[in-house]
Amino acid sequence: MEIKWAVGKAFKEACQSTSPSTIVIPKGTFQMNQMKLEGPCKGPIELQIQATLKAPSDPNQIKTGEWLTVNKLDFFTMSGGGILDGQGKAAWECRESKKCTKLPNNLSFNSLTNSIIKDITTLDNKSFHVNVNQCKNLTFLQFNVSAPASPHLKIKLRECYRL
Repeated sequence: MEIKWAVGKAFKEACQSTSPSTIVIPKGTFQMNQMKLEGPCKGPIELQIQATLKAPSDPNQIKTGEWLTVNKLDFFTMSGGGILDGQGKAAWECRESKKCTKLPNNLSFNSLTNSIIKDITTLDNKSFHVNVNQCKNLTFLQFNVSAPASPHLKIKLRECYRL
């Protein structure tokens, strides 16, 4: 089951609320195409990922940048014990055979303030696990990075304050 549209709709509704909102992706395994969650929003949002989310295995299905991008949010929390599975093995083989030139990252956090990423695992990235740009007061707790067979165990930080 592909959940991009359901998550996008729930995020859009939560973003309009002035009260704190929680979006729950329940336990299970779900496909999720490339997704961008973008603010600014009117109130705090928690994205609770309890599931294993799987990126498209074909890296060419992700058009630019990252599989999951979170932009311009204040008081954002990502939590839940979930796994973001980038399904990198096919991408690594594609790159080795020179059929793919640019591979997407699993996650990108851009311009987040007063935010927390906790109890989340990023697994088998295609390129970088996480890219963090221009964030202020962003805390990572129990953030697990796992790619047992990956040649790309990378995290990129740029212009961050109080990370």
